[in-house]
Amino acid sequence: MNSDIAEAKRRLPLPDLMRQVGLGEHAKKSAHCPFHDDKHNSFSTWQNETGLWFWKCHAGCGQGDEITFLEKHKGITNSDAIREFLLMTSVSGKKTWRLKVKETNEQTFNSRSCVDAFTDKHAEQIAAWRGYSLSFDKELRDNGQIGIYKGLVAFPVHNDGKIVGTHYRLKDGTWRYFPEGIDAAPLVFGDLPPGKPVHVFESTWDGLDYMDKTGDATRSLSRAAPAMRSWPLLSFRKAQRVTCGRKMTRVARTLKRRWSRTAAEL
Repeated sequence: MNSDIAEAKRRLPLPDLMRQVGLGEHAKKSAHCPFHDDKHNSFSTWQNETGLWFWKCHAGCGQGDEITFLEKHKGITNSDAIREFLLMTSVSGKKTWRLKVKETNEQTFNSRSCVDAFTDKHAEQIAAWRGYSLSFDKELRDNGQIGIYKGLVAFPVHNDGKIVGTHYRLKDGTWRYFPEGIDAAPLVFGDLPPGKPVHVFESTWDGLDYMDKTGDATRSLSRAAPAMRSWPLLSFRKAQRVTCGRKMTRVARTLKRRWSRTAAEL
């Protein structure tokens, strides 16, 4: 196996890849296939004795590894899938954000264990506390978008297309990052295609509330990261509309004006 591909698979194994593209609920030994209207559980994922991950649709959609899954999901060629997978894991290609982590061997983060720790009881507690629907909380968990870290509610932190840490809430209402010293891109739900509205929220909770109440989980952003000031304008230059949540900060509102002005000029 190509060493770059092997490293990419180590950084983003199949279950995490599936969660990242919004198909985490299918990352099981037995699940409905995401590639056809499955009436029975014909899809499975598993890890072999060497630690490699594979998937298969027993109804005939296909089988393979992380790359073939991305190829099938995106409808692209194998070579394009390899290129995209390497970019997603920052093994090669242009990097847009740099990760800054303090040098210590003690700071390790396992995103899968964080998601697995989020039980149905936690989903019920979040639903009662924030007023979300229970099905929405469970969907967030199944897609790897919420978890529990040290008994506290936590959200994934992304950098260069991969999960690098967590943003978790202390009981006093303040937030912390683990590992310490990380910098990250904004928390994005859905795609950011040109010509479509973009909804921007300072608070992750506000963004999730909007998604739950409207059912629109396609183009929402939350700050949830100290890199808010470096949000790129390129993704929004052809945005039809940029909508900010009611708690947006002065910096975010300045960004909104810049995005809207740029969109009006194009």
